[in-house]
Amino acid sequence: MKLLRYLVLVMVLAAGSASGHDFPDKGRPFKILVPSGVGSTGDLLARVYARGITEVSGLTVVVENKPGAEGIIGVQVAKSAPPDGYTIMLTSNSTQVLNVIMMRDIPYDPVADFVPLTGAGSVALGMWVNAKQPFRSASDFFAAARSSPGKYSAGNSTTVGRLGTEMLEQMASISLLPVLFKTMPEVMTAVSAGQVDMAFGTLSSAEPFLKSGRLRPLAVTGRTRLSALPDVPTMHEAGLSDYEITSWLATYAPAKTPPEIVAKLRDILRSAAKSSYVTGFLNTFAMQPLNISGDELTTLQQSELKKLRQVTSVANKKGDY
Repeated sequence: MKLLRYLVLVMVLAAGSASGHDFPDKGRPFKILVPSGVGSTGDLLARVYARGITEVSGLTVVVENKPGAEGIIGVQVAKSAPPDGYTIMLTSNSTQVLNVIMMRDIPYDPVADFVPLTGAGSVALGMWVNAKQPFRSASDFFAAARSSPGKYSAGNSTTVGRLGTEMLEQMASISLLPVLFKTMPEVMTAVSAGQVDMAFGTLSSAEPFLKSGRLRPLAVTGRTRLSALPDVPTMHEAGLSDYEITSWLATYAPAKTPPEIVAKLRDILRSAAKSSYVTGFLNTFAMQPLNISGDELTTLQQSELKKLRQVTSVANKKGDY
């Protein structure tokens, strides 16, 4: 009987440890998995979050990029990670909402396969062209594209960019040639080199090329102008009154991560979000904090699915490029 009690006590203690009472162990590396390439907005935001997490928790944080297949490769890696709290994913609505709309089949469920942790930030996209192009406004580009259907190309590496392009074609009555890339920096490089005519992307992904004078923004996709680009009109101001699309980013843990660990992860991430690293990044690139967590993130995903299916015919096509 004493032996039985001892074994039960050992099992209880082991279960308590596994459920997160000792989490986090500062001797273990903490990983942020990003399903996009180095230099993407998700990558840059993950790296400032890594510094903030280290500052508030003392954890050693590693950022690991797994780009490709519109984020699906990285999401599958995150889905298969041990649910022990030491691997989280920082991703965007491209993988958590838009892939469901834009693709026939995806090998993961963005709701069932993950536990939503916290929001990270949201931002409108810019419509970028090569600075040597003659277009000085979005209207200039629309007129040229209407006069030569299929002549002008649009580069994309994310589902939000693809959806933005599809919506643009529909609402501006133009036809563009899609060109797919693995990462957003590759897209921006191609536009800046004149290999692709236009692309949608965040300010952070375009910033190096904007500074060097190789890219020109024609419009932004939010309802208001970006503070960092005050002279660039919105799509609404450019004549597309119903056009609006933004990119938001959030953090997730694999499904079956114990609730005690999830709670501690959310506390760590909320504290990191207040660090100067994260707030400075958001301010620099005109991003808004996304101060939601848990069920609020799930609600955001579901509401965006409903809205975007109503806004665009892409949901009815269910077709891949």
